[in-house]
Amino acid sequence: MESAPDHRAEPSGFESTSAAIGGAERRRGDRLEFQGWLVLVWHHRPGEPMRYQTVDVSETGARIRTTCCHPDGMTGTAIELVADFADGGNGGVGEGHACVGGAATNHGVQRVPIRRSFIVVWSRAIRRDEGRIDHHEAGLRFI
Repeated sequence: MESAPDHRAEPSGFESTSAAIGGAERRRGDRLEFQGWLVLVWHHRPGEPMRYQTVDVSETGARIRTTCCHPDGMTGTAIELVADFADGGNGGVGEGHACVGGAATNHGVQRVPIRRSFIVVWSRAIRRDEGRIDHHEAGLRFI
């Protein structure tokens, strides 16, 4: 009597593809390292624009540096990217701080409008060599 073939010995197409890309980059498109600030408004605080230091930016999202963890699923609107070449790119405002009026007229400020909604898709702690948390980063996907 012929035994049934053992399909478990061979990984399925899904399993072999998953194994092959295990740690591979899943992002589509190029990310541009951008040392500047992302001005955004969280949907739970609509009247308070905030600035966060950017790590990199693409057409589909951004990675920001933050002082705390942001839960997956938080939403907001990305207003613009700001690079202030006169003061090293920080626009004179610390990360996560409310924006102040008048920055639009500063000499040396370059602004790139975005005006797109986003969702936080991941957040992680960045640790120093000795293991202490230095800061957090969050991945934003533009929608």
